[in-house]
Amino acid sequence: PPKKGICTLFIIYMTKFSRVLYASMTDLNILYYTWYMLFSLFGTFGHNFFFAFHLLDVLVRYPLLKNVILAVWVPRIQLLLTMLLYVILVWIFTLFGFYFFLGHFKGDDCDSAYDCLMTTFDEGFKNDGGVGGYFKEPGGDANQGWGVPRSDGFYKYGRFTYDTLYNLILMIIMIEVVGGIIIDTFAMLRGKLQDRIHDMMNICFACGLDREHLDRYQEGFVGHIKRDHYLWNYIFYISYLRHKEKTEYTGTESYIYHMLSTYNLSWFPNKRALVLEEGHKKLGEDETEPLAQFQILRHAVDGLGKKLDEMNTKIVDGFHNTHENQRKEGKRRSAKFAPLQGSPH
Repeated sequence: PPKKGICTLFIIYMTKFSRVLYASMTDLNILYYTWYMLFSLFGTFGHNFFFAFHLLDVLVRYPLLKNVILAVWVPRIQLLLTMLLYVILVWIFTLFGFYFFLGHFKGDDCDSAYDCLMTTFDEGFKNDGGVGGYFKEPGGDANQGWGVPRSDGFYKYGRFTYDTLYNLILMIIMIEVVGGIIIDTFAMLRGKLQDRIHDMMNICFACGLDREHLDRYQEGFVGHIKRDHYLWNYIFYISYLRHKEKTEYTGTESYIYHMLSTYNLSWFPNKRALVLEEGHKKLGEDETEPLAQFQILRHAVDGLGKKLDEMNTKIVDGFHNTHENQRKEGKRRSAKFAPLQGSPH
């Protein structure tokens, strides 16, 4: 084949470099360790403050702890919508407070509806009783709201209703909804992690055979995944195909490369392995011995059954003969004493 020019080689290598750069920029692990190295340099040559970033490494070292962050990130749409609903409810309570309980706000915290919203939203979390724990008791007999006159009964029962609904709807129900979403997501992620660990430890990734089945053979499950279906051999082979010239593929390599390009995994040895073929004969011999023993036992049981039937027949025949002899003996005795019973005294 003709040699490639400098421009062609430059385009090929730049294309490969662009793919590698794109893959690096979109891979979270590469980005994490890049920033890890940068903060190490900043901490070494700048300020020790940047070393605090390395404490987050526990999230990478422990996958279960990483699920804590994912439990908030995965349901982010649900949490954002729930937060939007919370803000709407706070705005409704703010309007009621702005109109009916304006004198209960401290100082100039409620000069406008926007100030009331920010105060209600902020103080609702800071106080034990929600926004009711922030309110003060108004003084004097002047109007305490926008045209709403002061009335002890109104403010007493109104504040009771307002504070109770605020605590019940916002501080209890809405907060519990958010906590429930996060907890359910964490439980789901933990279950998936446990299932993934179980599959990695007990199921061959290539053929899908489990540990219980493969341990019946000589090398067992560990020997199978280390010799027959070694994970890195498959990775090396796929990398080899991707870097090899397509014009130099063999028939098998062309077929597998086509399967990889179409995301088709039918070329994997699903439920097939060399250890199955090698151990099939031996396993068959091992299985014939219990079968032969079963056949012998079945013949022995059949013979015992026949003997029992014969004994039962003899017992029934003997009982029948005995009964017949007793009946004949009774008739004979009756015939012998019949003339004596009919003679005169």
